Amino acid sequence: MKLKNTPLLLTLLMLIPFSINTIRAQSALENITTIKQGIKSKRISSFDRSGGNNDRFENIAPGETRTIADIDGAGCINHIWITISPEAPELNRSDIILRIYWDGNEFPSVESPIGPFFGQGWDETYPWASLPLAASPVKGNALA
Repeated sequence: MKLKNTPLLLTLLMLIPFSINTIRAQSALENITTIKQGIKSKRISSFDRSGGNNDRFENIAPGETRTIADIDGAGCINHIWITISPEAPELNRSDIILRIYWDGNEFPSVESPIGPFFGQGWDETYPWASLPLAASPVKGNALA
């Protein structure tokens, strides 16, 4: 008879440490969404300072690099929006490499062709959406 009760007892004993660790984790993350004093929200944009609609990079030579944003200090990037024209295959999304550097590193923390980074592989454009990424509107040329 005791052998039948053993698995239940072991299961209960295994849940007790898990519950204690879960409580510890919850208390450690209790105020994670609270905005701290002295923290500022910041937006960086490539908007056309003349008031027009010419905020794009043009005529980038092979091997040439362009800086999209140069941000000093600690922070969190929570949104990137890029539109690409012309459409594939005239402009290959695998030829545009996105490199993101942080923490003063000389090597990129992120290095990816821009199409696959935003979920568009095989140099194709198509609309789609998921929780972290999207390609829209009609032909998926706006990447977020």
